[in-house]
Amino acid sequence: MIRTNNIAFKTVRRYTSSKPDGILRYAKLTEKSYLKIHGPDTIKFLNGLVTSKLLPNFTKKNLTTVTEKSRAINLPFSLHDSNVGIYNDVGINDEFYISRFGQYTGFLNGRGKLITDSIIYPLFDKAPYPEFYLEFNKNIVHKMHTFLQHHKLLSKFKLNTEKLQTWDVSIGFPTVEEHDENPWVGNILNPMMSIQNPEDALSFINNVKTALFDGYEKNILGIYVERRTDPLIRQNGSMPLSLRLVTDDTIKSISSIYNEKTFPFKFDMKEVEPSFFRKQRLTYGITDGTQDFKSESLLPLELNFDKWHNAVSENKGCYVGQELTARTFSTGILRKRVVPVTLPNFKLLESNNDYFEIQAKNPIQGSDPNLAQSPFGQSKNSRKRPAGALVAHEGDVGLALLRTEYFQTAFGNNNKFYIHLNDTKTVEVHPQKPFWYSE
Repeated sequence: MIRTNNIAFKTVRRYTSSKPDGILRYAKLTEKSYLKIHGPDTIKFLNGLVTSKLLPNFTKKNLTTVTEKSRAINLPFSLHDSNVGIYNDVGINDEFYISRFGQYTGFLNGRGKLITDSIIYPLFDKAPYPEFYLEFNKNIVHKMHTFLQHHKLLSKFKLNTEKLQTWDVSIGFPTVEEHDENPWVGNILNPMMSIQNPEDALSFINNVKTALFDGYEKNILGIYVERRTDPLIRQNGSMPLSLRLVTDDTIKSISSIYNEKTFPFKFDMKEVEPSFFRKQRLTYGITDGTQDFKSESLLPLELNFDKWHNAVSENKGCYVGQELTARTFSTGILRKRVVPVTLPNFKLLESNNDYFEIQAKNPIQGSDPNLAQSPFGQSKNSRKRPAGALVAHEGDVGLALLRTEYFQTAFGNNNKFYIHLNDTKTVEVHPQKPFWYSE
């Protein structure tokens, strides 16, 4: 057990097996860019733009009237006068917590469509005001800079472009039995969700940096723990933990700075292509930037933001694009969701940038009671309504925006789906049951 600043980082015990006890995979990402935002109004400003809840306010609107109920949690510290990290509503025992790890979130346009998802990284400096790095894909960072400046008005903060390096990292212990507790639950997930003061939050992430990258703590500028797969890690003792690291440009590889001394065994370490991690994410049904969807084409709930930890809030109050999101939460009506799919003959897809319509062999007719039926009946030549659309794919794994009325037959293998390219080319689409789905 290693101790730093009175917070423990537990090591894992060694298992006897022919497999390596530890596996580390990493990839350098070249398509990410960063904006640094800092100043006294930073958190209030971001809270009015992102889908996540960054302030301890509760606002519940009655969508049938103009009334609303509001309240605020009184914290023993200020979120505005110093660099304290990110507030999260629900942690261990359903209590709030403060974190210095990155937060997955989204930015919407005025119509409630997702401009882009993003990761907000709290800086580790003891600054007089909040400081964050905002992560975007390079193809949209200029648009987001303009978007933020457009909404600035009288808010007091500065916005700068930063040149940083980005890494996807996966660390796992394959010899741990699947039914055992995953070592990352007690070492990372539970501790980070139980800290309620900024000092301990900073001490904990510094402890993690030392345990994993001893001697290179100053080069690590941001850490995001992939929280969207929390349920899987809590169910599977050997599932790797996925991290996103932000470093300065002096770091040439993760294997050269990784601290194996934390663990009582050797690691199998290898650099892989970014597609390795993208394919892994798509398998779980999660996205990472505008490489996985077209900007302003989807709703955040269609991308399952309501299934991810603090990715979207239904009670934070007003923010850009929240009206449609709040209405969907209130009515419970969502006609499409993104699900993982496999594509056995994916090589027939010549483009990776288009949304391909997905048809069902057995289409469901008139299943939506909210849609009015034509009094003239259905034309024999009328075009079939698609069952969904292929949003993204990496090789034979992809994401499909599937109509929810098809879920039961799709996940029960009682229907077949395909993309019709032309008279001679058809791509099979096999929807996979998402880990969050329950009938």
